[in-house]
Amino acid sequence: MSAQPSSQADRFSLSTPNRDAVDTVLARVVREAAALVRPSVVAVWIADETARSLKLGAVGGDPAGRLPITALSFGQGGVGWVAATREALEVDDVFADLRFLGRHWWRSHGLSSFLGLPLVLEDRLLGVLSLNGSRPLRMTEGERDRLAGLINQAATALLGTRLDAETAAQRQEGAARRAALAMPLQFEELLVRLSSTFVRLPSHEVETAFATSLQQLGHFLELDRVTLYRFSRDAQEFVVVHSWSGPGVMPVPPRVTVSQEFPWSVSQLLREQAVGFSHPEELPVEAFRDAETFRRRGVRSNLAIPMMAGARILGCLAVATLTVERVWPDELVQRLRLVGEVFANALAQKEADDNLRESELAKSAILASLSSHVAVLDREGQIVTANESWMRFARANGWLPQAGVGTSYLDVWRRAVGDDATHARDVLAGIEAVLDGSGASFALEYPSRVAGGERWFTISVVPLRVPKGGAVVSHTDITERKLAELEAQRSRHELAHFTRVSTIGALAASLAHELNQPLTGILANAQAAMRLMEAGSPDLAEIRSILSDIVDDDKRAREVIRRLRSLLRKDAAQFSLLDLNGLIRDVAKLLSSDTIIRNIAVRLELDPDPLFVNGDSVQVQQVVLNLLLNAMEAIAECVGDGRTIVVRTKIEVETVHVSVQDAGMGLQQGTEQLVFEPFYTTKPSGLGMGLAVSKSIIEAHGGRIWATDNALRGATFHFPLPVGV
Repeated sequence: MSAQPSSQADRFSLSTPNRDAVDTVLARVVREAAALVRPSVVAVWIADETARSLKLGAVGGDPAGRLPITALSFGQGGVGWVAATREALEVDDVFADLRFLGRHWWRSHGLSSFLGLPLVLEDRLLGVLSLNGSRPLRMTEGERDRLAGLINQAATALLGTRLDAETAAQRQEGAARRAALAMPLQFEELLVRLSSTFVRLPSHEVETAFATSLQQLGHFLELDRVTLYRFSRDAQEFVVVHSWSGPGVMPVPPRVTVSQEFPWSVSQLLREQAVGFSHPEELPVEAFRDAETFRRRGVRSNLAIPMMAGARILGCLAVATLTVERVWPDELVQRLRLVGEVFANALAQKEADDNLRESELAKSAILASLSSHVAVLDREGQIVTANESWMRFARANGWLPQAGVGTSYLDVWRRAVGDDATHARDVLAGIEAVLDGSGASFALEYPSRVAGGERWFTISVVPLRVPKGGAVVSHTDITERKLAELEAQRSRHELAHFTRVSTIGALAASLAHELNQPLTGILANAQAAMRLMEAGSPDLAEIRSILSDIVDDDKRAREVIRRLRSLLRKDAAQFSLLDLNGLIRDVAKLLSSDTIIRNIAVRLELDPDPLFVNGDSVQVQQVVLNLLLNAMEAIAECVGDGRTIVVRTKIEVETVHVSVQDAGMGLQQGTEQLVFEPFYTTKPSGLGMGLAVSKSIIEAHGGRIWATDNALRGATFHFPLPVGV
């Protein structure tokens, strides 16, 4: 907002016939109002309700006859508040009221109080009378009556001025309407003809229509040349697209670099300004190059109109005379602007039609180039278009005519549901969800019996991003990928089995010790029983106890063999609900003899509640076994408390977390991910496959595995698995 000293030039100027009289009234009002309260500064602010702003109309009083601000918005400062509310405002201390502006001015002039009164007449806000005093304005009843009279005088003068301005505006508007009605009927008829020419005109006929329209315009206005330029946004250049020349007039040169030959005119057109002259000498000095080009080409008068469509410049319409000079009155300029709008809309429509046709061709080419079988559905599931690959696939598998263009693709899958295809119900629900907007997308891999055997496909459905809705469906043959995945899975199982066998081989001594204990006990107990039987009167109770011990030792041996056979099993992966805590205990028991031989303690800190996961028991046991053996290798050189391995399990939000912690040397810096790579090992005799196999097993079970260094020493390996359901 302006904060300049208010001089006469700053004040609102009343452009009415009785301006001097109004200024006299306002000056007298502020002078007499200032005399009521001394010292004070009085001002009349003139309101503009349309712009919701106030401008200083008159100011007077003592100690200063000027204000720091000459314009305000409604609601700004005390004066703006009075204008916005149309209510009087009286404040004894403006420094305690946040509505007031320019406090340094108030303080420097010793002023502190304010009285603002709205100037309202015939329910019109005409302005505000403000009084700024050095003390609270305690006016007597007579002074207030006198002030009310002054307000009425100011309001009456301002209302008269406003009414005069409105009357003048109405007169001007009437004159403009009469001038508009006086537009030659012939031009109106020409404009109608030009407009109707391009209505629903096919794109390939627009060129001929422009040639005819330019000729009609040139004859009607008695011109020598009419040219239509198209603005190329890529080249930032105006290019000639259509031109007409009268008899004996040379046509526009086919190659014109408009921006170089007419730089000033181009700059004006890009600012949406028309450029016209009756003779080149009328052009400004900065247009010297334009003027030189016009003279060289024999142009005596020229008018260029920017053509706008959708708030952007599409080009320009240029009309010229070469034989006589021509004046371009404002009325003609406005009429040619209308013609320019017609041409601009026609160009825009042609551009849109051409882009649409190119888009359709591009989409058709893209569809044809796709190796997948692709079809486009409308909102109801009808096939509206399909690529050749789709049609070949449909023909080869007996889908036609049911899956051809114009048929319902949903019906294809409804029939498949009726044929009891296992995946058909899921596919039908997925397509319907995408079509009705309840699903963002859908994808499914499924087997299908086709000519030549079983094939695997993936179906993908995504929404069609158009106002009418729909979806794009693609079928891709993934049989080769599936076969490769099955081969990779078989290789992983072979590798995992080899790793398990190698691991068991490394544990041969401890497993032999584990079996030797119960077998030795069985032999000793059997020999003792035989000796008792040879006695004259055998002790049956003792023999019964011996036989019970033999049974217990047999169970121990059988459990060792069961765990060993479980790990050596080479069956395909069989997922089931597993008790993870029980599985970890089994692995720990299998290693119990080896830990005793190595003088290593394995401490199990398992969750007290059973923890269930979905998985293959052999594969999960192998992961736990690999991690425990790695930990035992890591602490082989440790002494004392360092020869302890801690296995923990705990339930988290949606997973069961397992960790194996050792107190060895820890991980080498930067190897946290490298240790899970195939053939990476730090052991002289290691293969480097244990952790790599463990990683593939955990990922196949929907989990992940990682390693971290402990705070003091050693490392901890973690893997979470989804909670079983």
